Amino acid sequence: LRDDILQISEHLKKEEGIKEVTSVVGSGMQRFMLVYGPPAPNPSYGQLIVRVNDYKDIPNISAQSKKWISEKFPDAEVQVKRVSLGPGTGSK
Repeated sequence: LRDDILQISEHLKKEEGIKEVTSVVGSGMQRFMLVYGPPAPNPSYGQLIVRVNDYKDIPNISAQSKKWISEKFPDAEVQVKRVSLGPGTGSK
């Protein structure tokens, strides 16, 4: 799995519009904001956080990335989620 996540990460870093890619294997990222709860540790789990240059490109980058990963790694369960940084919806 580690090699697969590395390959995906390196591919994404070369894509236009992507600023930064961070990845972990075996668990989710450490809690980096209040509205994020990392999944339980799992040796078959990998997660990538992708920062883009322009938020308007997120839908296109997400679709292209999911398609590429699904084709290259057909056994992977690919989920793409947009994470908004900032206060949670309940803040005042």
